[in-house]
Amino acid sequence: MKIDSSDNVILYHGSTGIIEPKYGEGAKDNDYGVGFYCTENIEMAKEWSCKTGEVGYVNKYKVNVKGLSILNLKYKNTNDLLLWYYILIQNRTFNIQKGSLQERAIDFLKEKYSNINYEDYDIIEGFRADDSYFMYAQDFLQNSISTDKLALGMSVGKLGRQVVLKSKSSFDRIKFLGAEKSDYSYVKRYFSRDKRAREDYRAYVDRGNTFMIDILRKEGF
Repeated sequence: MKIDSSDNVILYHGSTGIIEPKYGEGAKDNDYGVGFYCTENIEMAKEWSCKTGEVGYVNKYKVNVKGLSILNLKYKNTNDLLLWYYILIQNRTFNIQKGSLQERAIDFLKEKYSNINYEDYDIIEGFRADDSYFMYAQDFLQNSISTDKLALGMSVGKLGRQVVLKSKSSFDRIKFLGAEKSDYSYVKRYFSRDKRAREDYRAYVDRGNTFMIDILRKEGF
């Protein structure tokens, strides 16, 4: 996040209306569980405000993050990617067959990262697994793509990163700065971005050499 000299960060939330964030509200099956999902990119927020096909609003907030605990999920190595994946499977629904490789992979991730309680953090910053991007995560779990292609899949289309306010302490720091209505051009931009991301993903030749099965074998799981 871009934190200024006063420990403030500016965040945007795209929605169908003007939003007053309330602690404890929101869907439980979002990427990082219940929380208030934002972005630092106003253009991205405008696109997200139009994902229903109708023109929505971009809400602007200032949050003072001094003293707050922040979990920054970024891809530097395979371990970083697996930690992000572990959190994702706690909240999103995957189609898993009993006795399958996917089930083994999930059991492995839960055992490896069970000591990390992401819910204890005030703020989480990380990838956004939206729409087709969630498909990439499922492909990795099914051993269809390598860690390299999964990382690429999360970046094609430039979906951006999201900032999620999780704790009551973080909600107490939110200051609403106003809202503006998007325009219809962002409806088209939202859907064209998803289409372009799928095309780039399919066109990428996977030359990675680390698949989920390789990770399980290395860990003796």
